[in-house]
Amino acid sequence: MKPAFRKPKPLWRRAAKTLAGAAIGVAAGMALWAGYLQLTGNIHEVEPGVLYRSAQLAPDRLDSLIQAHHIRTVLNLRGAFPGKPWYEAEGAAVRDAGAQLISLPMSANTQPDAALLASLVQTLRTAPRPFLIHCNSGAYRTGLASALFELLEEGNTSGLLI
Repeated sequence: MKPAFRKPKPLWRRAAKTLAGAAIGVAAGMALWAGYLQLTGNIHEVEPGVLYRSAQLAPDRLDSLIQAHHIRTVLNLRGAFPGKPWYEAEGAAVRDAGAQLISLPMSANTQPDAALLASLVQTLRTAPRPFLIHCNSGAYRTGLASALFELLEEGNTSGLLI
């Protein structure tokens, strides 16, 4: 007996199925990467012995990083939150390690104003080094601060309106 002839599925259906599978694969990969960064603290050395960046670290992890790299200043780009457990624990860990904590209220969702950028630039120029810059996930705000630091270190600030 001959197999019955089946009409092939339309090309658009096959393409949609392939795209959906690819999108699911990309989303799963991104979720795994985000989980990896959260587990590791997203810690990076921007300038060896001078500047490090990270996500919000647990107090013991923060202490270890301060000790290992002789960090003198921790720049918190989440802002000051007196009374919040995470902020109080961070302050205690930084003080106990003999470093200085500076908090600037930078949003991950809105463009910083000129006054905040001026404060950031001043801090990057004058904070005792080496220093650690962190925000919640160690991505956007620390990326901006790191890029500004590199511009300031290179002396090429012609593009900065500060």
